[in-house]
Amino acid sequence: MNDKLRYATAEEFHVAINQSMLGDERKCFLSEYSIDDYANMNHTILMHNSYAGFAIKDGDIVSVFNSKQNPVRQSLDTMIPAAISLGGGEA
Repeated sequence: MNDKLRYATAEEFHVAINQSMLGDERKCFLSEYSIDDYANMNHTILMHNSYAGFAIKDGDIVSVFNSKQNPVRQSLDTMIPAAISLGGGEA
């Protein structure tokens, strides 16, 4: 995986996505998952600064987020290839 990304626990991921999307109008495009839902997913991945991430659920790339406060530009260029390498998009 990329050195800008790290595996996260379900709780870490849940906190990061909710804090990053707080007050962001793009939040309405995300499906809501509980900590238990994330615990049952194949992977929960965050950027090292926790301002962006994604999860993989049964081959689907889900919960892709990027906070407006994220200083890292073009985060998707890092995240999407990593998601595909971890089995995302194969469902």
